[in-house]
Amino acid sequence: MMAEENKRDPALGLNKSFIQFKGVWMWDNSQPEQFASFKGRPSDVWVCSFPRSGTTLVQEIVYLVETLDFDGALAKPLDERFPFADVYNEDLPFYKGLTGLKEAKSPRLIKTHFHYFLLPKDLKRGCGKIINVYRNPKAVVVSLFKLLKYLRTPMADTLEEFIEMFVNDKVYGSPWAAHVREFQEHKNDENVLILKYEDIIKDKVLAVRKIASFLNRDLSADDIAKIVEYVDIENMRKNGMVNFAVQEEVWSTDKSAGAFINSGKAESWRDVIAPYLQLKIDNMIEKSLDALNINFD
Repeated sequence: MMAEENKRDPALGLNKSFIQFKGVWMWDNSQPEQFASFKGRPSDVWVCSFPRSGTTLVQEIVYLVETLDFDGALAKPLDERFPFADVYNEDLPFYKGLTGLKEAKSPRLIKTHFHYFLLPKDLKRGCGKIINVYRNPKAVVVSLFKLLKYLRTPMADTLEEFIEMFVNDKVYGSPWAAHVREFQEHKNDENVLILKYEDIIKDKVLAVRKIASFLNRDLSADDIAKIVEYVDIENMRKNGMVNFAVQEEVWSTDKSAGAFINSGKAESWRDVIAPYLQLKIDNMIEKSLDALNINFD
């Protein structure tokens, strides 16, 4: 790997767990150089998102749409059923990156926070399906700030400082606007489905139907109703298989900073982001995504 492709920014004093690869901030145990040549399968399903954009919700819906295995969903952690491709860590269960996926049985359900341009060539050629979910960046930045504190890997001491870093493309997953734009540019590809988190929250039944149709799954009305009930935010907050409870046994978390699954409300950011910082995020959206006509209101 070229040194200039994989670097830390010395200005980010707390940023000890992250690297920058080709302009994208990621965990320092990511494997971006392995992605391009990863051999795809037609049955692969990738959930792709910027961190804290509704990924866990969409993963659980996809798993249940594909399998209707509610018993399995209650018995096995989501990270085992739906591995996180970006990270490899020998000390943590389920975090085996692409290495752990090579021998996995089909259909492989895979999660990534990588940008579109970093995805496997096979996948971008149509070998496998992509479900991308995006979310209002004001909600994203608040949730991501809380998550990194919860994981004891903060990139800033205060939310205000973190938002300044976010709009300047210096937090985990950044740049946010480029991530959203790259997937939007492929929204008409046959193997790509793009969902907005706020739309999912408004109408989960419709969201489940869209995902089922995209995955060519014929579900009954009862199946859909059961999935919608299963992914109710309160049920997910209590479900140890999706709320990070299993991982907490080996991952030292700071529970005073919040939880892995928070309120799930679409507009909770309004209570915590000062108006002048909201304006900075609005300016970022207008500058970077105006041509895409995306509305977050």
